[in-house]
Amino acid sequence: MKEPEWLTSLRKKALSILDNAPEPKYGARIDFTSFDKNPVVHDEVSDISDLPSDIAEALDQLALTKVKAHGLTVHVDASTVLKELLDIPEGVIVMDIEEALLKYDELKKYWFGVFPLTLNKLSLFHAAYSRGGIFIRVPRGMRLKKPIQSCFIVSSSRYAQLPHNIIIAEPESEVHIITGCTAPRAVKESFHAGLTEVYVMRNAKVTLTTIEIWPYDMHARPLAGIRVEEEGEFVENYILLKPPRTLQAYPTAILKGKKSTCLMRSILVGLKKSDVDSGSAVYLFGEKSRAKIVSRAVAFHESRITQRTKIWSTKPGTHGYVDCRGLIIGEKASVSTYPALIADHKESNLVHESAIGRIAEEELFYLMARGLSEEEATGLLIRGFLDPGILNLPPEITGEIERVIQLTAEQAL
Repeated sequence: MKEPEWLTSLRKKALSILDNAPEPKYGARIDFTSFDKNPVVHDEVSDISDLPSDIAEALDQLALTKVKAHGLTVHVDASTVLKELLDIPEGVIVMDIEEALLKYDELKKYWFGVFPLTLNKLSLFHAAYSRGGIFIRVPRGMRLKKPIQSCFIVSSSRYAQLPHNIIIAEPESEVHIITGCTAPRAVKESFHAGLTEVYVMRNAKVTLTTIEIWPYDMHARPLAGIRVEEEGEFVENYILLKPPRTLQAYPTAILKGKKSTCLMRSILVGLKKSDVDSGSAVYLFGEKSRAKIVSRAVAFHESRITQRTKIWSTKPGTHGYVDCRGLIIGEKASVSTYPALIADHKESNLVHESAIGRIAEEELFYLMARGLSEEEATGLLIRGFLDPGILNLPPEITGEIERVIQLTAEQAL
């Protein structure tokens, strides 16, 4: 596939130092190089009804097609197989990342512009072999009323899907991007490590919602780096409804501008023997910048969930708040939380709250006294604990998340 010379050179550089790079600090250890790195290409279709049945079924469980959106793209392995972009406002750019890299030379400065290329073996592996992805750019002053949606589906077993996404919100603009990540149930032992880099310019707002529903025999390492300029706002909603065997995520936001803000919210479900290591980090490098991290996790069966959070302040007038809560349902399940608050300025104000435990017996007895069985009462309390209503998502998405949470709780109990 044709690409700019600078990108080819960067790939060679990443390969040259890959073997000696450190392993990722967090998450279960896996051998990235054992997966098929050659791009698997699929034909593009003109309508959702033309998608293969297993791909259509995987897409349908994310509920993206039920939402009124400006546009939808569907990416399978290394290919974009569907583009529904007829309602994209004039001036907004939504295109394949390969096409964008050839058309817009200035994207060179955004490629690994906020996420460190040499961080570890995983970042270098991605840099060397990434294929596919989406480029979204919202022009100055345009505030979109409907979301832009993209779905990434892994359809090949033993395959490494490595898309690279770049999102740029120009000054005074606003956009909500909803992304779904999934795979057909028959896919085994595959690997997803998409990298998303988000640039929020002055007084712009980006909301990034990610919904992940994976088959169990998968591994996922979603990567994300965000930079927010003066009075910009970034909101992340990360919803893991069905985990793969191992998952590690640690999106990191740099609040560079004065009065910039960041809100990161996550809903995590652990099933079977899944190992979920998920967290968020925010660096308050702008005066009067603010950050809030909220995480809710429920561990079923023998799953293990680790919640990691960090807020680091270096400027006056900054505020940070972390709220991590975990619910243990399985007899052999576990939840751990590792908060880090670092204040390098005396006028920083950082707060952390956390709680891990089982369902309170008095709440359970209260509901059972009103006619609910123990399983029904437990399921109701779990749905309340993982309430997606706080995320302010389109009702179609909220309803589907509630349905999946209810079904998951019923099956697990």
